[in-house]
Amino acid sequence: MKKWFKYLIFFSLAGVLAAALVTAHFYQSMNGGFGERQRAEKEVARYLAEQYPAQDLVVESLDYSYKREVFLAKVQSLSSRDTYFEIMIQRNGKIQGDTYEDIEKGYTTYSRLSEQYREIWERLRSEAEQSFSISMSWAQLQAVDTEEQAAKGEEGAIVLEQLVLDREYNMEELAAKAGKLWLTIEAEEVSYEKLEEIVLKLKELCREKQFVFASMDIRLEQKSSEEKADQKAAGIQVKGLLYQDIYPEGLLERLQKAK
Repeated sequence: MKKWFKYLIFFSLAGVLAAALVTAHFYQSMNGGFGERQRAEKEVARYLAEQYPAQDLVVESLDYSYKREVFLAKVQSLSSRDTYFEIMIQRNGKIQGDTYEDIEKGYTTYSRLSEQYREIWERLRSEAEQSFSISMSWAQLQAVDTEEQAAKGEEGAIVLEQLVLDREYNMEELAAKAGKLWLTIEAEEVSYEKLEEIVLKLKELCREKQFVFASMDIRLEQKSSEEKADQKAAGIQVKGLLYQDIYPEGLLERLQKAK
């Protein structure tokens, strides 16, 4: 065999090996090593047994976060829909911490309730789009962490520390106090008179479909043509419009003052 051919085989094999090593390193960087994953699984089981022994918790998934460079174990209770959290495990197997505090602060219960509220709006939005050209919408229950924040003037908000785990709440009562609606609507005419017309029709539709909100931010924009699609649309915006203030008498003046 000629000498140059031996060198060719050698460098080809070296290239293949180098490529394999780079691929393996990249895979471990993105997904964590197999041994690291096994160690993380054992450490999560030990951690749950020590920290939360009386709870019926199961690990739903264990994934590696490339950005955070930790394994994330998603934990869920078998008997409580609001009891779920994450455990962060370093690649060396050390527990970095968990998010169980979110449960105690009412965040997970609030997340469930707010998601239910958004789903109610999304069902209504399809009907609203038959009357209005809605380019953006969002519905959410407003919330503050503590009673102290509420006492300082954060009215119209759910107090998270008062929420009870897994409790069924009356959504209409919650929404009447804390429901917030954000809307951007497009129209050929952009004026406060047109906005007044839209707001009254929207409230009537919400009333008919039993969708409750406490306040809304609404923006009326000029419907843009394809030629001007990349230009910012002209519009008017009203923030913090209360449900109770949406009635015909004096509405135009209230809209102009609330801009």
